[in-house]
Amino acid sequence: MRALPWTDDHSTKVALKFKTRFWEEGSSPIKGGSSTTDMPIRQVVYPSYGSKDDTGVIIASYTWSDDADAMGNLSVHDEPRALALCIDNLAKLHNKDPVKLKEACIGHTFMDWAAEKHALGAYAMFTPGQFKNQFMCANHAT
Repeated sequence: MRALPWTDDHSTKVALKFKTRFWEEGSSPIKGGSSTTDMPIRQVVYPSYGSKDDTGVIIASYTWSDDADAMGNLSVHDEPRALALCIDNLAKLHNKDPVKLKEACIGHTFMDWAAEKHALGAYAMFTPGQFKNQFMCANHAT
């Protein structure tokens, strides 16, 4: 693992907890997977576990690079505005009333990897040929 280069790229995640799993309701329920959009939240990740009776936690925004710079800066410097942006984008994506969606939101967490002092970065990436070599060594270790 030490041989893997950490990217100098940036990533953010925003987790929102709702009273219900609203994305599983209606004529086109979403049960696991992700949605991608050109709105600032960029990618939404839905859980594939739990039941309709559970509260729901989703990754309401998963961003990289310049998009992560924007979301990260907003979440660090103006968290209420960042939360409102995420809820508004989710409301548009799911054709929901943003006021009702805000009322249904009962918790949130922002993770800005660039602001995390105990992390080397958001993620590591294999260089060409490195996956094959590193994986084979790790897979056959005794």
